[in-house]
Amino acid sequence: MTQEDRIAPSLSIGPFVSAACFAEHVLTETDNAHSLIRIIDRIQVAITARGEMKELPKIQHSLTLFVSLKCGGERGSHELEIIPVKPSGERLPSQSNPVHFEGPEYKGVNIIAKMAIEISGEGTWWFEIRHRKQLLTKIPLNVIFQIQTRKPANPT
Repeated sequence: MTQEDRIAPSLSIGPFVSAACFAEHVLTETDNAHSLIRIIDRIQVAITARGEMKELPKIQHSLTLFVSLKCGGERGSHELEIIPVKPSGERLPSQSNPVHFEGPEYKGVNIIAKMAIEISGEGTWWFEIRHRKQLLTKIPLNVIFQIQTRKPANPT
């Protein structure tokens, strides 16, 4: 390793994903440590319908995304992109989150992002986490609809 490498670490090495998931709650303690409550990788949507449904309804669902990155050789201020991808493969608009890597390599940043998605069908959603347009990781979220049908009341 040259003297120059020690002074300016290679930006091609890092950041590294320490954790990436959805949780019902993310608690931040006074010492800045985080606790993830009820990690979620599956959503079950219960629907009661009268008769047959021609299509599933659209529902809004709120999620809390937690991403923890370690600096590695990365330094400076950047944007972290979160890109939802529907089960159909359609990419939705990205959400950008500012991050600042100051080092040393084991230190990092944590992102807690509140998200709302409109769910209109079953399947696995993917949430791509990108830094400098490069894919760091993908988080799956499986959506299942549970449909209970009620027969219409018969008039007597």
